[in-house]
Amino acid sequence: MKTTIGYFILAASLFPWAITAVGQEAEAGSGKYYSEFSHEGFYVKDYFVYRSPIDDVYHLYYNIGNSDNIQDWRQPFNEKQFGHATSKDLKTWKIHDYILPVVPGSWESDVVSAPFVVKHDGKFYMAYTGFGRNANQRMGVATSEDLFHWERAPENPVAVGPSWTDWEESGWANFRDPGLLEWNGIWLAFNTVSDGKKFNAVAISTSRDLITWEHLPRKKAISVRWGNPESALAFKHNSKVYLIASQPWQGNQMWVTEDPLSGKWEIIPFEFPEGQWSGWEYVVSPEGKELLSAFMWKKNGNFIRFWEVDWEGKMPKLVR
Repeated sequence: MKTTIGYFILAASLFPWAITAVGQEAEAGSGKYYSEFSHEGFYVKDYFVYRSPIDDVYHLYYNIGNSDNIQDWRQPFNEKQFGHATSKDLKTWKIHDYILPVVPGSWESDVVSAPFVVKHDGKFYMAYTGFGRNANQRMGVATSEDLFHWERAPENPVAVGPSWTDWEESGWANFRDPGLLEWNGIWLAFNTVSDGKKFNAVAISTSRDLITWEHLPRKKAISVRWGNPESALAFKHNSKVYLIASQPWQGNQMWVTEDPLSGKWEIIPFEFPEGQWSGWEYVVSPEGKELLSAFMWKKNGNFIRFWEVDWEGKMPKLVR
């Protein structure tokens, strides 16, 4: 039995496309959730779902590691490349080759994390976090013509932490989990940071080409009072911009603004589900339904759940 299990894990590591991801649809009329995703034998973490404008296929990119009780990114294989799966309906998924493995001896030698994909000037861009030695964090960019084959930008890393944070060239330095948003012809990047003086925040940077970035000052950052935030997500609904930051053991928060460059964000009492949910993302289903999703921290394998969203004025509500 041990030999069989060992062979299965090795095969899964070497041939991920041979392993079927589980897509589960909620029972008709149950109202619990839209669907779920899990990758058998592995855990999934910080992820992004991108609907291709070419053929409407959904591409899911995610941190991946061997499923066990610890889920430690410092272990061999864990979060050293991105998982990649595709689906036409967000319910049945096909697993593909891993992408963007870490580069030994570089600024992204230990971890690649938190991918986020947009289209710009006819090409697909993926922003992501690279961890170097001692978890020094920087933002990188990769580009693709087809969403399957990715090349790192020669300018990498394209951004490091703002000068008003405690980011430094060596040692642990918070600057991670980029969320991208196009706003009035420019790109915004939302990264989570700290200043070493109990100021934890989501910092905003701007760019016109997704390569050259300028940080906004501290007064334009979004302060997080409940802990060290992760997984910044910004999305548009009608004329407003919503922002979610989360940390599974500390808290979740949602803000809304009419102008993300104004520095004026209002906290709204969004009802997050119970449990250690993190890494929130927004996507529209094939039927045109707005969905919010998150991954659940779970021993022996995290999973992603998608919920439909109802709106009551400016307040979103999960259908569950």
